[in-house]
Amino acid sequence: MPELDAVVAPTRGQVVVTEPLGRRLFPCPHYARYGYDYWQQTPDNRLVAGGSRDKTPDEEQSAEEVTTELIQGHLERIVRELTGGSPRITHRWAGIFGMTEDCIPLVGSVPGTEGVWVACGYSGHGNVMGLMCGELVARAILGSPDPILDLFEPARLLGS
Repeated sequence: MPELDAVVAPTRGQVVVTEPLGRRLFPCPHYARYGYDYWQQTPDNRLVAGGSRDKTPDEEQSAEEVTTELIQGHLERIVRELTGGSPRITHRWAGIFGMTEDCIPLVGSVPGTEGVWVACGYSGHGNVMGLMCGELVARAILGSPDPILDLFEPARLLGS
């Protein structure tokens, strides 16, 4: 839908993964700098670190799913700071997510389009928000809307 394309911008997120570390440093996921940097350890003690897209926001607002030298360098620096060493990076990737101008998803019926519902624009929080928003939309479609759905009303960005 062209209306959605105008308010949900493709944004690239980048990640690195280290070899297994000799010890557990982080028992749960962490984030810093208002979510611009994030990391966690896998069950086999690899460190997964991502973010730093604010270092080049114009370049990272892209649908091109590639890693870039600048962001990958920042992620490697974060790994060194977090581990106090230079573990080998075993995996790198980039992925695209939808970003809204207010960083709040669009969830609900699309204004002016009977029977069309949307749940998108998770702004980098898709795994958690996606499940919840999918359930909210499903309940609303079945006739039991939750008041929390009002927080994500698509009309706030799409107009009414």
